[in-house]
Amino acid sequence: MQQQPILIQGAMPVEVAALREALEGREDQTLHGFSFSTGTVESHPLVVSETQIGTLNAALSTAVGIGAYAPRAVINQGLAGAHVEELAVGDLVVGTATVALHGMQSPARAAGEGCAPFDWVFDPRSVPIPSDEALLRHFAQVPWPHGRAVAGVLGSGDLFSREIDRIRWMQEKKGELCEEMESVGTYECCRRFGVPCIGVRVISNNELTGEPFTDLVAGDLQRWLLGQIACL
Repeated sequence: MQQQPILIQGAMPVEVAALREALEGREDQTLHGFSFSTGTVESHPLVVSETQIGTLNAALSTAVGIGAYAPRAVINQGLAGAHVEELAVGDLVVGTATVALHGMQSPARAAGEGCAPFDWVFDPRSVPIPSDEALLRHFAQVPWPHGRAVAGVLGSGDLFSREIDRIRWMQEKKGELCEEMESVGTYECCRRFGVPCIGVRVISNNELTGEPFTDLVAGDLQRWLLGQIACL
């Protein structure tokens, strides 16, 4: 009986390029507007999914991927901006859970009373979605050779935060270590389909310490993940 594949996601081409290049017997498909590449790594089946940017695209592409390939696990990976000063570019965050950073309600204000975002409240239904326990145990103990590795909550939403006070406010409310735009869509879809899921992110920038954005670290994460396919 053929082994079910692992499905690994990245939102942008740079976040899946090394994964695609590593596939043996690679075949590319476009399903419902989303790009997938299938093949094997050391004889183990792998599906690489370019989800496109954003939580909605992540959820849609995950549903398409689950329906088409019936993966035994989904790994959402890629770049993320740090939300704590202790994380530097190149560090790794293994997601214990993901939590939505959007979905808010503002207090009523009449015309001319302005806008006060720090008075907004997060949707109380927005609670952390945990990672698969077995996947978390595995990835939390694999050495990361490119910097510091920590386990913690991923913050996910359709935003790119560059205001330091706003970043600190979100981190105080939600406890996330970093910010990206896809994992919450992937986790919610996997939760409903009953597919094990985890998010793993490499830090690409830190507004709190002034480290600028770079996508050069994306390949390091992909190659690290490729080394784990046979162990999952």
